[in-house]
Amino acid sequence: MKDTEIIEILRSKLSVPGGRHLYGVLGSYSALKSFEKKLRQAKTPDGKGFPKPLSVNRGILDAILDEEFQQPC
Repeated sequence: MKDTEIIEILRSKLSVPGGRHLYGVLGSYSALKSFEKKLRQAKTPDGKGFPKPLSVNRGILDAILDEEFQQPC
C-alpha cells in the first residue's frame, strides 16, 4: 500500500465523529521513517497537522530497564 493511500484512509477514519482514535502502520524502519515524513506534511480532516507518530517498539524498550535484560532467567 502506498503512503498516500494510508494517509487517505487515516483521514477518512478520522472524519468519523467519536472519541479517541488509535491506528497502527506496520513496516520496516526505513519505510516507517519515510512514511512519517509524508504524514507530517499531511493535514487531518479539520485542517490541522497530524500529531507526531509514536513508536510502539520504542515505548516498550524504554519501559524495560537494561538491567532486566542482563538478569538470568
